[in-house]
Amino acid sequence: MNKNATDILKEAFETHQQRASVYGDNYKRFGKVFINIFPDSKLPEIKTVEDANRLQLFMQLLNKMTRYAENLTKGGHQDSARDMIVYAALLEEMTDEK
Repeated sequence: MNKNATDILKEAFETHQQRASVYGDNYKRFGKVFINIFPDSKLPEIKTVEDANRLQLFMQLLNKMTRYAENLTKGGHQDSARDMIVYAALLEEMTDEK
């Protein structure tokens, strides 16, 4: 069945409401956490595709951590915990210690 734009927007709004009830305003707090996690709050210089790949995995992992933090006293958030395991494994795979 083909959906029209109105149907898609309604579904997207419903998804947003459901996720917001779990994640809260995480998207507004993430930037501060992201910047402050690096030494001297300085973002690393990305020189290679591999650097960019590691950074995006690191960001995904950090995003899941901040989502989990939003729910820590509510028993946690299983989906984010499992995603952290996956992103950590991918990050380790991409790690090339020099």
